[in-house]
Amino acid sequence: MFFLKKLLPCFLFPVPVCAGFLLLGLGVWNFTRWKRTGRGLVITGTLLLLAFSYPWLPRLALRHLEARYPAVLGVSGQGTVGRGQKAGDGGTAGGLRGRSNNQHPTSNIEAGGIPVDSGGRQKGEDGAPSFIMVLSASGLSADTNRPPAARLSDESLQRLLEGVRLHRLFPNTTLLVSVSGSAVPDEEKIRVLRELLLIFGMATNAVQVCATARDTEDEVVWCRQVVTTNRVILVSSASHLPRAMVLAHRHSVNAVPAPSGYLVDTVTPSVFSPGHLFPSAGNLQNSERALHEYLGLLWEAVRGQKAEDGGR
Repeated sequence: MFFLKKLLPCFLFPVPVCAGFLLLGLGVWNFTRWKRTGRGLVITGTLLLLAFSYPWLPRLALRHLEARYPAVLGVSGQGTVGRGQKAGDGGTAGGLRGRSNNQHPTSNIEAGGIPVDSGGRQKGEDGAPSFIMVLSASGLSADTNRPPAARLSDESLQRLLEGVRLHRLFPNTTLLVSVSGSAVPDEEKIRVLRELLLIFGMATNAVQVCATARDTEDEVVWCRQVVTTNRVILVSSASHLPRAMVLAHRHSVNAVPAPSGYLVDTVTPSVFSPGHLFPSAGNLQNSERALHEYLGLLWEAVRGQKAEDGGR
């Protein structure tokens, strides 16, 4: 079942879909009498490939995902965690709030923020976070000739850095980190992660490692077992976080979203380059990422509906 869950969405990704239209169209065009149908399939595959390879479609799709939750930027002057603001708004005096490229309004404790004292440490209230969970982006490389940082993907490093930053904002928390990769022994995963955290200047006695999770749901289930009913800051890529929060809600994890690893920047002015006139593999990759997340959200919606129907 796990294999099928991973395999079936691959047929709906941009490259397989476009290749399917092109190959089917060429076959129908050249080997059957339905020439017009074949030409139509070829044209459809070509137009879809161009649409996925130019920035407009993937940027729009990713922006909708990444703007779902504001970033946790720091401690505001009102004693709450400062989150992202609309572009053009400045931070409050005495706070550590800042701007955010997701253009979300500032959130505070009423909107799911985290109470802190004047020194930036979390208060001893029921809503205060006790844990920070960093979700894995990809598996750890089995190449032991690489330095520790090169054995994780760029996306995994961004998530881990965000987890370390939040741990420094809330030093009483325990950092939970998931490291996937079936080709690497669990002991090796823990050792590499501890080496990385020492590079970041973080004590490793405040860290727990999940080395057995295969996907996001496994990570969330493990997180629920560790944190029980305590509040946890859930760190993941901004485009992946909506699906992760759906799973956290399903498994009754009291989670505060903390996005990182943005793929779309809607604030920094874009300088024109001749390369913008041409399709690119980077845009195709972003299209695949967006489609992967939307298919995941659709799957979770179907699962949730089936669970509701089964409970009636």
